[in-house]
Amino acid sequence: MLAEYLMEPYDVTLHFMGKPWKKVPVEVGHDEIDGLEDADHPTEIADQIAAIGRVLGFGELAPVPLISLEQQITQKIHAATEQGSTRAHDLVDLQLLWHAGTVGEHGLDLLKLADRCRRTFAYRKAHMWPPAAAMPNALETRYQVAKDEVNRAVLLVATLPEACAWLNARIEEIDTH
Repeated sequence: MLAEYLMEPYDVTLHFMGKPWKKVPVEVGHDEIDGLEDADHPTEIADQIAAIGRVLGFGELAPVPLISLEQQITQKIHAATEQGSTRAHDLVDLQLLWHAGTVGEHGLDLLKLADRCRRTFAYRKAHMWPPAAAMPNALETRYQVAKDEVNRAVLLVATLPEACAWLNARIEEIDTH
């Protein structure tokens, strides 16, 4: 069986004026199901960001591919629905990602999302699609902390059980495609 969370964690230390300034966690994922074929491939760096990079001495910045919204949602669903998952923060992330894709400007493709979910769950073989979200009430505090850390522009469901019910409704919606 494959490792459940297929990514390599790295700590990248940023230096300022020749001295360590800040450590930033970076996760580099494995392209499990050729998900990068649908990656967001930006072709340019915004002028403001390029200017900041020059001022800070980062050298020439280049765009990098990022996983699609559908693949990000798929990975979060897989992690949040694993037996014994303690990833209550993923329920907050999923609400934000869903909002960005359905209300925001990113245009969530439900057919692609359904395909990505089925393929990822089949590839990882840890649990079956469609899953059910259920987390113990002991994780309520984790959910509340994660919820309190985000911008209030997006209305998030109030409690952990409600968040699990919300995710189960989204899974049902995805599975109809």
